[in-house]
Amino acid sequence: MTIWKRLRVGLVAATLAGGLGCSLSSRHMLSVCDQQLRAAIQVTSSDAVIGKVYDVTFAVTNSRPLKVEACFGEAFEVSFFNKTRGQGWAETVDHPSCVQRFALEPGEVVTRTYRAQVPEFSEGPAQVHGGVQVVNPLRCDKTGCESTWLKITNRPEVVLRRAG
Repeated sequence: MTIWKRLRVGLVAATLAGGLGCSLSSRHMLSVCDQQLRAAIQVTSSDAVIGKVYDVTFAVTNSRPLKVEACFGEAFEVSFFNKTRGQGWAETVDHPSCVQRFALEPGEVVTRTYRAQVPEFSEGPAQVHGGVQVVNPLRCDKTGCESTWLKITNRPEVVLRRAG
C-alpha cells in the first residue's frame, strides 16, 4: 500500500470516528473521547473544612475540532495533597449510568457539580486532584453504560481547616 493510500485510509477512518464523537458503540470510541475531552476542577471555595461536605465542579471541554456526545457518570474522585501526603474521597459505581447527557461542539464546555466530603487531613494549603467518569449514552444496558475516566488537568489550591 502506498503512503498516499495509507494516509487516505487513515484520514477516512479518523473522520468517521471523530465525526461521530464519543457516541459510537465501541471501546475504541471511548479512547477517542478520552483524547477529545479535557477535564478541569473548579472549587467553590478556597477554604475546605475537614470532615464536612465540599462541592466541586468538573468542567469538561471539547478540545478537538469535532462534536462530542457523552454523559457525566455518577463516579468521581477528589483528593487533597500537601507536601508530604494525599488523602481523598471517591464515589464509585459498579454499573455506571448516564446522569447528565451533553453534546459539545469544538471549544464548548459543560459542567457538573458533585459533593465530596473533605477527608481527615492536616490543616493548611493543599492541591486538589481528581477525576470524573464519562459514559457512552449509546452503550447502556440493564447492567449500566460503557464508561471512561477523565483525570483533571489543573491543580487548584485550597486551605484545609478544622471546623470552629
